[in-house]
Amino acid sequence: MHELGDSCRRKGTPANAERIADQPADRARTIGMLCLGGDWACTQPNFATLGDFAARLVEYEHEPLHCELVTLSELCRCDPDHAVAAWYRMKELVRASCGVQP
Repeated sequence: MHELGDSCRRKGTPANAERIADQPADRARTIGMLCLGGDWACTQPNFATLGDFAARLVEYEHEPLHCELVTLSELCRCDPDHAVAAWYRMKELVRASCGVQP
């Protein structure tokens, strides 16, 4: 992936993400829905929306996936071809991190 630079500094997590993170089933369901939305964005193709889904997933992940999702979100704006390939790879890692089945 591309250089991360300063954009990957972890920002405060929204209260809703913290609440969901405390409930494993809710977290897994939310992550599954965000992954489904990202897949939909790839099929459109709607790269701005893909970037939004990746940015929302950032709220639920820890390092190193956190920074990789930030990078993916930025990649959607400047390199859509690589963003789609990165999405499919990252989606599987994110799903595996919370036990969401394919």
